[in-house]
Amino acid sequence: MSSKGSSTVYQKLVVGDLVKFASTFFNDARYANPGVVTGINLCKQESQASYTIIWADGGTTTEWSCYLKKLS
Repeated sequence: MSSKGSSTVYQKLVVGDLVKFASTFFNDARYANPGVVTGINLCKQESQASYTIIWADGGTTTEWSCYLKKLS
């Protein structure tokens, strides 16, 4: 997804994608990588989405796309 009026490009994930938490700002030690996308939550402007993730330890969080890296 791309943000209108901005050069920032957000990756588009789909339910079932395998991801890992990736941030240079937040400590990723609290996440049991990898995780699977189980839900998609679009913002009102649809310029960015957050994703519901179930992690390898069974925990579930909702994360912005900028903190997730799709695994191939």
